[in-house]
Amino acid sequence: NSPNQSSPFLELEQVPVGSASLAQVHRGKLKDGQTVAIKVQHFGLENIVKSDIVLVRFFDFLASKIFADDGFSLSWAVEEFERNIKAEMDFTQEAYNCSKIRNLIMSDNRLCSKIEIPKIHTEFCTRKVIVMDFISGIPLHDHAGMISAGVDQKRIASIFVELFGTMFFDYGFIHCDPHPGNLLVSSQMVNGKRLDKLVVLDHGLYLHLDEAFREHHCGIWRAMIIQDNCSLKYNAEQLGLKGNTWKLLPFVLINRSTETQSRLGKSSYMSPEERKRIVKALGVSDVSFSKAANIVGEFPPELVWIMRSMHMVKDLHEKLGGNRAERFHIYAQHANSGTRTSSWKFINACTKLHFFLSLWIMELKLFLYFEWYVPIMKREMLRRRKSRLSLSALFRENIEHKLIK
Repeated sequence: NSPNQSSPFLELEQVPVGSASLAQVHRGKLKDGQTVAIKVQHFGLENIVKSDIVLVRFFDFLASKIFADDGFSLSWAVEEFERNIKAEMDFTQEAYNCSKIRNLIMSDNRLCSKIEIPKIHTEFCTRKVIVMDFISGIPLHDHAGMISAGVDQKRIASIFVELFGTMFFDYGFIHCDPHPGNLLVSSQMVNGKRLDKLVVLDHGLYLHLDEAFREHHCGIWRAMIIQDNCSLKYNAEQLGLKGNTWKLLPFVLINRSTETQSRLGKSSYMSPEERKRIVKALGVSDVSFSKAANIVGEFPPELVWIMRSMHMVKDLHEKLGGNRAERFHIYAQHANSGTRTSSWKFINACTKLHFFLSLWIMELKLFLYFEWYVPIMKREMLRRRKSRLSLSALFRENIEHKLIK
């Protein structure tokens, strides 16, 4: 446990505190007394990854031959896998990502008191070793541990979605591996009160959106939420989507079409009629696995990564007690706050105000429709049905009376 004199560590535990596919983590202590986590890449990993890439390419080739009639290919996914696995194996890139997101969050008044990112000790980092502050906490998959510690899981769920909403729409700098093992809850006492923070680890895989892409991604969400087909089509085309593929976006991202009558996040499933309209718009008789893969292959890679991250956020958010309505409304707020269509602040403010007014009016109309108009119509239909039954009974009674006579 005591390294030699040339080592920067005062202590270094030989038994790892955690291990994953690319590396293992050891606890240590720097000579200034700071407890750190030392992430060390597995020995011989580069050769293993090279053989994995060859196997993946072979299976893609095999699948493209088997499903040749459908034009099936996952070559786009293989290329993304190869590019990103190489980036993840360079721990200097992870150190950069971690430092950048930490600086963004520390300067963001909305998040700085809710999120904790470990500090990187860059002087000790290499391509295969990364050293950061050690932060202990309860993993988000340990629900029993959080309950026993008195953690408010719904509050953590909201913070989690708020963080990723900010990444998706405001920062354009997105953590692409938000699974529960990379997220902890740490507790601190501040002014005599307990404060739970969300700790984000493992910053090896990030997506950086250029300003134009980030802006049009915000535009897509704004258009989907207020059901503006013209704006949705325009922003989708600016991101490189061709033909009628843009009509698929609401189905994939918010599980409804722009013609739906359900309120945002209130309906779990699309109606059969909505699904038929989407399939017809895409010009296919059905949406098989091979067709779906080819359609997704037409999306820009950045959008595919965003969709993947959003799906992971959805799963964890709902396991923590969150719901889709809360998630979509947080995304709507950040898609709006992330809109910077003009250098003039007044024009931006008017654009954001127009969005909120449109959303409020649309939600009000749907609320009145479902909470007022539909119940009234149901009661009226029931009253008429009872009235018809009463008249029918009276008619039968008259007939029977005449027959008896």
